[in-house]
Amino acid sequence: MNKLKTTILSLSLITVMAGAAVSPTLGAIGAYFTEADPFLVKQIITLPSLAIMMAFLLYGVFSVRFSSRIIAVTGLLLYIAGGACAGLAQNIYELLLFRFILGLGTGLLMPLCTSLISYSFDKSEQVTLMGYSSSMNNLGAVLAMIFSSVLVVINWRCSFLVYLIGLPVFLMVLIFLPNVKIENAKENKLKGNDVKTLWPLYGAMFITQVVFYALTSNFSLVCAQENLLPTSMIGSIMAFQAAAVVFLPEWFW
Repeated sequence: MNKLKTTILSLSLITVMAGAAVSPTLGAIGAYFTEADPFLVKQIITLPSLAIMMAFLLYGVFSVRFSSRIIAVTGLLLYIAGGACAGLAQNIYELLLFRFILGLGTGLLMPLCTSLISYSFDKSEQVTLMGYSSSMNNLGAVLAMIFSSVLVVINWRCSFLVYLIGLPVFLMVLIFLPNVKIENAKENKLKGNDVKTLWPLYGAMFITQVVFYALTSNFSLVCAQENLLPTSMIGSIMAFQAAAVVFLPEWFW
């Protein structure tokens, strides 16, 4: 596998973990910020997704004006700063601000990965790489939850250090990512009939995300409040549910 493919898959590795990485630590964070509304504590997981959607809307404009390397570097700087610095927050609002910054960075990286695969490789390789990219997404979530559950035993602030995984990816981008612009081709734009055909899929994806975030934002809090599991085990159990997904894309692509 060449260095460009490795770099793209490394970007895929860190994107999905943006929201899920610290989900095992919500119970510990809620116990620390005792005066914070439980709704705000749950936003630690869901707020990055809102920022990701906002960044998605801006990505099309950025991809026309800036090169892939500039977008990747900007996204990674936001990702690393927002992710790791959240551990320094002194109140829940500072923590949520850093989580929002993390989401903005992730929102630039996610579509960039897909664009780079489409732009840099022929169709015979694109299908395989899309499968690998999906697997790396879920592998990143699994590893992040496991390491987060280990670090939270030391201190909940330490769990945010998992986002420093963006540093080696940052170096790979600087060295191996081509400094080219990736513009959206007009023929790839969806038409009205395409949207009508795909709306059931959109609906299913929406419901899946609602269920996913309902589970991840409540599981750790409930386990901590009811003393159901040791803090160190929560992340391992949450990682187990995502582990199978790592291998599924290869069966379907």
